[in-house]
Amino acid sequence: MAGFNRRFAPMNRQLAAVPDKNTVTVLKTRVAASEPTQYALFDLLIHPVDTALYLAGFPTAGNIRYSLHQDEAGNLEQAGVTFTGNGLKADASVNMLAGANYEEATVYAKTGIARTINLNQYQQWQESAETTQLAPDWQDTLETRGLAPMVRAFIDAVAQDQPNPVSPESSLMTHHMIANLAEQVKPSQKIDHKLWPNR
Repeated sequence: MAGFNRRFAPMNRQLAAVPDKNTVTVLKTRVAASEPTQYALFDLLIHPVDTALYLAGFPTAGNIRYSLHQDEAGNLEQAGVTFTGNGLKADASVNMLAGANYEEATVYAKTGIARTINLNQYQQWQESAETTQLAPDWQDTLETRGLAPMVRAFIDAVAQDQPNPVSPESSLMTHHMIANLAEQVKPSQKIDHKLWPNR
């Protein structure tokens, strides 16, 4: 469950509640990170992909397209997944050389545009009106980033004999997309799983 905390972040939950979404974009960036491509896909890209699937309602995705760019040493520079489903188009991407650590999720709907920035800021545009909501400055980071709500949801599910709040089907959907993209990595650039840290 630990990799899926963004589903439980309060401001992402507000995004998910926006009705009649037609487009979803999720982006995660790093200042200038150097990570082997396959490792970075499962370490970083998995978060925007899972967030995009969550905001899209975990559709049976069709017309999935993958993009991948790595340097000569086999380190990831940029990667992305684009898919359609539930009447919308979604893009999830990571940029390892963006000059800033940043995370953004945006949904577009007939009623306007809504966006979360770094999980602690919520912006909304409707016609000519713009509003911005910040996470309370006293709120714990574990709450803002969805980790505490996720743990509470899991404990409640166990206590009440309810299904896992991160369904196996939805987590497999996310991992399946990342695995398909990882297959594009040249065999010589694939990570040695013996060196993979316990996560």
